[in-house]
Amino acid sequence: MFHVMAALTKFERDLISERTQAGLEAARARGRKGGRPAVTKKMSVANLERAKELYASQAMSVTEIMKRTGFRSRTTFYKYVVNGGEANHLKGSVFLRERTGAQFSGGSSSNQALLSR
Repeated sequence: MFHVMAALTKFERDLISERTQAGLEAARARGRKGGRPAVTKKMSVANLERAKELYASQAMSVTEIMKRTGFRSRTTFYKYVVNGGEANHLKGSVFLRERTGAQFSGGSSSNQALLSR
């Protein structure tokens, strides 16, 4: 009985996934694009550059800079002003390598090096 219920659940999940994909494709065909708009679409380049200059000069606090340049989120401010809008997920792996000294090259030699520690 359990296997029958699991099969029906999987079938229903697949139907939901198909309908979702069909809806997304129809929206794309109409010219709609999903996701949250980037800050660079809402904010002028001049404001972004001004925020970078003010942050580099360290004359004001981050809160004051955000108020003057129109940032609403501190996370967004740091993403675009401090980190330059770079992909932060790559920085984490570099940080992990530096902290642990681990080798992420793969293969049996790296496994042997980790086992020898």
